[in-house]
Amino acid sequence: MGIRDWLGGKRGVDREIQEMMNPLIAWRLQHFVAFPRNEDGYVRHYFQFLDKERVRVEFIVFYHETLGGLEQQHTAYRKAPEESYGLLSQRGPWSMAIGFLTDLGRTLPTNTQPIQGHHVLGVSVGNRRRDEQAEEPKSPHQWQRTTAPQPEPEPEDAEEPDLDGFEIGEILQFKPFDAMARIVDLEPFEGDGDDTYRFVIEFPDEEAELRVPVTKLRNLMSRQSRVHTDEELADLDEEEDDRPIMERHGFKVDEYVVYPEHGIGKILAIEQQDIAGAKLELFVINFKTANMTLRVPTAKHQAIGMRRLADEL
Repeated sequence: MGIRDWLGGKRGVDREIQEMMNPLIAWRLQHFVAFPRNEDGYVRHYFQFLDKERVRVEFIVFYHETLGGLEQQHTAYRKAPEESYGLLSQRGPWSMAIGFLTDLGRTLPTNTQPIQGHHVLGVSVGNRRRDEQAEEPKSPHQWQRTTAPQPEPEPEDAEEPDLDGFEIGEILQFKPFDAMARIVDLEPFEGDGDDTYRFVIEFPDEEAELRVPVTKLRNLMSRQSRVHTDEELADLDEEEDDRPIMERHGFKVDEYVVYPEHGIGKILAIEQQDIAGAKLELFVINFKTANMTLRVPTAKHQAIGMRRLADEL
């Protein structure tokens, strides 16, 4: 039985007490990556969370492969803006959180970040074989950090993407939403025409993210509420149809959700279809373990019991 089942089965246990024993249940999972066995003999599971203050917190769980499966050995931890990891005590106040991470690593379906070039490849707690043969065993808190393998350098003639005058980290004022936002990342994607990169924009007050193609951000920011002519409204409707839908009813593209009949899936897109002259909006959900992609009407999410994976944590 996992730690979440144990906590959930105790009647009368207050939520604050649960979070005191294991703060991870109130944090939001951002990324998970499972790394195969490295030269040092360990398998690694990487977790990235946002805590209640939206500060990035990272864990690396080190496993040793045995005949009975993976055996947890060490857990490393760091909190932004720290650059180095430290080892957590297996029997200290983090013991319940470490058990929670071990259970979670067995159930998450897929990696959310690529393995190649990941910084976790450069974090080590020493070579297991050397540790076992040493005359004096190492302290469980001794660890070292090596340089992570660097990705292949890009060709010298590779052009930097045109950001249309914007910068990563820039603060934006969105007139259509009357909200402040911040550009936190730039990611490649397959768009139409010249759209090959898009900004990842974060709204701190709303705890929401928006992904906008670079070529469309300036036009989106400049929109203001006013009275339009019929021709202008038609042009705006046509323009809106071209913009990707990134969020509906609190569910976002690239987010993992729990679907009662099929388990954990990933929202690949939110698309519109014309059916009998009416527009129907659909979540496109991929279930990797079942090798299946399902389209679900967005308006039916409550009726089918669909919920966010982050809410399960």
